[in-house]
Amino acid sequence: MNLPFPLSAINLSLLINLTLADPFSKPWLMLYTYMLKLNRELIKTYPKINMKKFSKISDYEQVYHFFMKQQQKNPALRSFFRFPSQEEPFKSVINNATWREDRVFVEQRLAGLNPMSLEKVTEGQGSVGVKWSELRKRLNMKFNWDLAVSKSLARNIKLEDAIKDGSIFVSQFPFFDNLPTVYPEIVTKTMPNRKMWSSMSPIALFVSHQGKNWAPAQLKPVAIQLDYTNDSTVRTADDGDMWLLAKESFQVTDYAYVEMVEHLLRTHLMMEPFCVCFLRHLSKWHPIHQLMKYHCRGLIVTNKIGFPKLVRENGYMHQLFAIGNTGAIALLIRAYQSLTWADTDFRGKNKARGINDRSKLPYFPYRDDGELIYKAMEDLVNEYVNFYYTADQDVLLDQEMQSFATEISAELRGFPREIKTRLELKDIITRLIWTSTAQHTAVNYPIAAYGAYTPNMPTKLYDDDRVPHDAFNLYRFPNGVLPAVQAGVAMGLGSLRLDRLFDYGTQLQDQAGSVIVTKHYNRLHSVIKPLLDKRNKARFQEGYLTYPYLSPAWIPNSICT
Repeated sequence: MNLPFPLSAINLSLLINLTLADPFSKPWLMLYTYMLKLNRELIKTYPKINMKKFSKISDYEQVYHFFMKQQQKNPALRSFFRFPSQEEPFKSVINNATWREDRVFVEQRLAGLNPMSLEKVTEGQGSVGVKWSELRKRLNMKFNWDLAVSKSLARNIKLEDAIKDGSIFVSQFPFFDNLPTVYPEIVTKTMPNRKMWSSMSPIALFVSHQGKNWAPAQLKPVAIQLDYTNDSTVRTADDGDMWLLAKESFQVTDYAYVEMVEHLLRTHLMMEPFCVCFLRHLSKWHPIHQLMKYHCRGLIVTNKIGFPKLVRENGYMHQLFAIGNTGAIALLIRAYQSLTWADTDFRGKNKARGINDRSKLPYFPYRDDGELIYKAMEDLVNEYVNFYYTADQDVLLDQEMQSFATEISAELRGFPREIKTRLELKDIITRLIWTSTAQHTAVNYPIAAYGAYTPNMPTKLYDDDRVPHDAFNLYRFPNGVLPAVQAGVAMGLGSLRLDRLFDYGTQLQDQAGSVIVTKHYNRLHSVIKPLLDKRNKARFQEGYLTYPYLSPAWIPNSICT
């Protein structure tokens, strides 16, 4: 497969043998291969033990609960296969009602599997958000957007006035424009009465609605345009079943996008060159190597095993999504063309998206909980680097770090060829730890709660002879083996947690580094975790989706699935 990203060329068998020979990595690999084998067998056996057709929503619930239960069937391994949705205050979508709610659809942009695509629509000055002059080229301007905004806000207002007020937000997927739809398709080959929907690049518009009596603002849906061309159909909440279908269609694209771009490309593939170059340039006694080896554990093997399973011919992307493996690879390549070092900048990306205005978006768990965790990472890295590098000159004279930077800069746009100061080194290490821990957690582990259940996040939609063209029915969903494939893949990604963020302090070789990491680990659990627990309890009581994923107890140290 001829791909443009830098990937390790090591033979898989050799890599596995080396990993098994390494006491540091072997326990992870044993757990990982156990989990892969388990879910592969479940995908094969579930259709055999449950041969009935999907005739009601509870049949999809049954698939979900079967796969969830099986992840924890081995008591000896249960501590590694835990789910926050089972242990923390959590508003489940695994029923016949919650996933249908507009509020839940909106909140999944803020606390679901993909909190990365929402952006503010701006008048066009500066570099924040999406410029209205560009967005309107993609919208169907024959649709009455002013009326839709007015209905969402329950007051008469024009769309452009709401944009000037900073109240309009959009989720869209330009990398999805004109992706192919791949046939033949696994279901329609055996069920000719069903026609799979083509891949689409939808646009969802939202408005920040100020609550009554000074209540916090809430994000509300305005409309969903089914595709990116300016003659595409637009649906609103007034459209009944067609509105539900529009939301489901949006979820289909959102699902494929987050898995290929935000998850695979911007965490897995982003981190692989860094982890390879740490091994290549830094001795095992180097203080940065001592730290980063915990944040690279398992990554290269995971990529080597998992990447082909996703994108090869007849792989999981080909089975699950209308874009197939051809479209999935095209999506990856398109997104890679714009990949830069800036994609690791948590705060910079939030600012660029225009999502930092808490008066307009008071509820945004990924942003707010992420800031607490990012600051904790900064504090640890600041103290750690200051101890081992007493001045900027020490960084410049560290030939191992400088050779590391030289090679990485040739692979990733925007990465410096030379690390000149302690401040620059701290920023680099903080971003890499963030990407391999919290960011990966945010775009991976919620898949077990949201992406394993077909009605909430279907991977495909269908026209079916048994369903009127203007109606919603479960026959619109994948049937047959696909719900089991979806659940198995989701559990394969969102079940295994090897360790907890910064829990390795006592294992560091150098006593000073050990003390620093242990100190910050203890602060995470004694100060930050209780604060996040309090936030999530309040969210749950107020009916919001909770967000336990960025609690320190649920963030692994590395990209281990």
